[in-house]
Amino acid sequence: MIDLSKTIRLDPASEKVFQDSLAGGLGKLSDARVADSRTAVTLRRQSMALFQTAARSLGSSTARVGVVGYYDPDTRTKVASYRAWQAAADQDLADGLSLLQRAADDPSPNPWIALAAAEFDEAYAELASKRTIGS
Repeated sequence: MIDLSKTIRLDPASEKVFQDSLAGGLGKLSDARVADSRTAVTLRRQSMALFQTAARSLGSSTARVGVVGYYDPDTRTKVASYRAWQAAADQDLADGLSLLQRAADDPSPNPWIALAAAEFDEAYAELASKRTIGS
């Protein structure tokens, strides 16, 4: 479980868009890993569109590293349990979202978008392999 915190609490509708878009972006990256190369390009483009929606839904808030751990279905609670790979993925997601927010305000957004894509790829790889990838 990764639970990003925000600098400003989002209203429920924005929070839902944020969570759905972030999860959807990661899902598209997962699908792209097993797709043929042509389909993978489309899925990666769709993932970035979802991550951009998540970044826009933050408004003036920014995503920050939050609680990592696991969800206990028996008690229906989030249980904090530090794991380096989850913390690294959490940081990569927060960094990617910040880069996309910066891209939205820049007349030349492509370098920021490319950097954000690398952060999301690393976060996905950490989540999929359950190991820390970068620094």
